Amino acid sequence: MATLDADRLHHTLMRLALENGPLAFLEDIASPLCAWIGDEWSRSRLSEAQEHLASQVLRQVLGFMLQTLRRERQEHHVVLTTLAGERHEFGAMMAGIIAAYDGWSFHYLGPDLPGSAIGSSVKRLDARLVAVSIVAPIGAAQSARELLALRRAVGRRVDIVVGGPASAVVDHVLGDARAIRLDSLRDWRELLAQRRSVAEAKR
Repeated sequence: MATLDADRLHHTLMRLALENGPLAFLEDIASPLCAWIGDEWSRSRLSEAQEHLASQVLRQVLGFMLQTLRRERQEHHVVLTTLAGERHEFGAMMAGIIAAYDGWSFHYLGPDLPGSAIGSSVKRLDARLVAVSIVAPIGAAQSARELLALRRAVGRRVDIVVGGPASAVVDHVLGDARAIRLDSLRDWRELLAQRRSVAEAKR
């Protein structure tokens, strides 16, 4: 990052992803790296160019992992995105990688979408689970409004999961939105495993 060497950074991250495997790479490397980049940026220890380069390379690596692990199944569908006003997409991408690794079919919609638009996509895909990441929203009030709008758009049958470093900003509307907030990628994986076990037990 310091030398703005995108190729070397990309090669390093790809090597670490292949050597460590998806889960360890996300937990031990990608997540801490995201936090470090944000912290260094806020302290003005990374230039705008360095921050943009690092983010672009990490996005490429996570995107590659998403495509490599993609599974198309007739069941176990999850929709992943971020609410309007949230442009940081890495959390949603990581959640998609974990879902795919554990056998789920994911639909990643990209970041910064209104709750109504997410709801329309969830209905079109006939998904029963939607996960949104909140990292650095424009405002807590907007995130809360969009989460409630998402609930109205998807109806009662769809489960909503919220995660990310700033997800606590919607704690006051979790009850009204009938949403679950998770604190880590590990919690997300456990929830997916529980849901899959329940679904398979009903067969």
